[in-house]
Amino acid sequence: MSETDSVAVANLLWHDPSTFQRREILVLAFLGFAMVIVFIVLIMTGRMSPVAALIVLPLSAGLLAGQAADLGGFVVDGIESLAQTALLLVFAIMYFSLMIDVGLFDPVVSAILRFSRADPVRIAIGTVALTLVVSLDGDGSSTILIVAAAFLALYDRLGMSRVVLGVLIMLSIACTNITPWGGPVTRAAAALQVDPAEIFLPMVPSMAAAAVAMFGLAYVLGRRERARLQSSARTAGARTGTGVVAGSASDALAAPPAVGTQRLSRDTPEIVPERAVRHRRLFWFNVALTVTLMAAVVLEVWPLGVLFAVAFAIALVVNHRSPKEQAAQITGYAPAVIPVVSLIFAAAVFVGVLSGTGMIEAMGLALVAALPQSWGAGFGVLVGLLSLPLKFVLSNDAYYFGVVPVLAEAGAVHGLTPSEVGRAAIIAGPVHVLSPLVPALYLLVGRLDITLGELQRKGLPWAVALSVLMLAVALALGAIPIGAS
Repeated sequence: MSETDSVAVANLLWHDPSTFQRREILVLAFLGFAMVIVFIVLIMTGRMSPVAALIVLPLSAGLLAGQAADLGGFVVDGIESLAQTALLLVFAIMYFSLMIDVGLFDPVVSAILRFSRADPVRIAIGTVALTLVVSLDGDGSSTILIVAAAFLALYDRLGMSRVVLGVLIMLSIACTNITPWGGPVTRAAAALQVDPAEIFLPMVPSMAAAAVAMFGLAYVLGRRERARLQSSARTAGARTGTGVVAGSASDALAAPPAVGTQRLSRDTPEIVPERAVRHRRLFWFNVALTVTLMAAVVLEVWPLGVLFAVAFAIALVVNHRSPKEQAAQITGYAPAVIPVVSLIFAAAVFVGVLSGTGMIEAMGLALVAALPQSWGAGFGVLVGLLSLPLKFVLSNDAYYFGVVPVLAEAGAVHGLTPSEVGRAAIIAGPVHVLSPLVPALYLLVGRLDITLGELQRKGLPWAVALSVLMLAVALALGAIPIGAS
């Protein structure tokens, strides 16, 4: 069914409810929504892995729809549509992992640690800066481990709140998590069968605004921590009648701990380990290669997957001359690559079957019929605002593969492209990173020895504000249209 036909059918649904009784639309919409509900329940309860659910459920729904003979072709179509996304993920993950291994970001890490010294404001700003750099590889868990190891000793030495550290880490991760190789854009592009660059590039200003806002948040929280520590020191000094207290926050502020490349404590790893001589000699080559790659990504010289494949091949050959070393590096990246690629190809089955059988279209028409027609002009804004509660209560897989395709089909009736709906759908990243459904969040609260409730009470108001800021920037610059209908 063409877009013009979809609009015509949608209009009929508003003015002639009996049209919705057409058996084909009714059956496909029912099967589609039932499958999405079952999918969300299975994922949220942990009774089936996302990969298995993305394959088994759509094929079962296709069989019930009486289209068994065509399912193979639908799956092949889905795989073909997502092949470029899989290519991008494989080589983007390996490229940034390689750059971290050879020490590309070491000078930045050292500079941030030196800048932080023992001032709460500088430490908070340094926390954001380091998190934004380290999280570029899209791995939230490794970012948490690295940043916590770098700053936890400083926070404890000064008596700063570990909850503040957790809030700054998680919200900073959310800023860089909308890169094309990050989880939200990856899933949105896969679910909507679009190039990740179509979602990501128009959202770069929003991502930049969120990053700048994080430095502002770090300044505010740092000032509050500084005032709290100074107030505590004055109160303690007044009680003792000396004005200062041995071992108090005042002493910590006056005696900055030495930080940099040494171990920060006996149970934490080196933040900037010693690198091989050849890697230190190749530092500027790796800088030039990465800058060139980023420029090519922004200019869209070639498809993103091709750019990262070429850059990774060059970086691998230059930094590891021996074929044996090269093979070992690639093998070492397998644990990070295989789960993501498996998810993408499983999503190809899900998307291919739902699109081929017509379920997505039927579900979209049903959703359009249920919404007041006057809401159509602001559908992009509606999707962005809906993403805040939905991304908090749903897992990434349940949201992007179960809900977003339906919103995109409904958005098409109002003149929105799938990419525009995808951009609105990723707005709530800062809220999602504080959801109890995010596994990395438990790593953070465990590492910092804080409670999830403390982190959410402190962070959720800022997370909502950050999401609204990203939505406002996207609306102002036209990345998400305001009046598409």
